[in-house]
Amino acid sequence: MLAAGGVYAASFPAHAQFEAATNEADLYATQRLTNTLILASGGVLIAGAGLGTWGALLSGTPTVGVTYTW
Repeated sequence: MLAAGGVYAASFPAHAQFEAATNEADLYATQRLTNTLILASGGVLIAGAGLGTWGALLSGTPTVGVTYTW
C-alpha cells in the first residue's frame, strides 16, 4: 500500500508539467500522464489492501470477513 503513495507522489511533478505546458500537445501529453498516475495509484492501493486483507484472513487468526480452512 505504500507503493500507492509513491505512485501518487510521482503525479505531483507531472501535474507541475501540466501547469507549465505552453502548447496543446504538451498539455494533452502531461494531462494523460497525470491522470494515468492518479488512476494507477488507486489501483495499486486497492490491490495492496486486497492482498493485505487476504493475507490476514489466511494467517490463521482471521478477525474480519469469512473464515475458510484450507
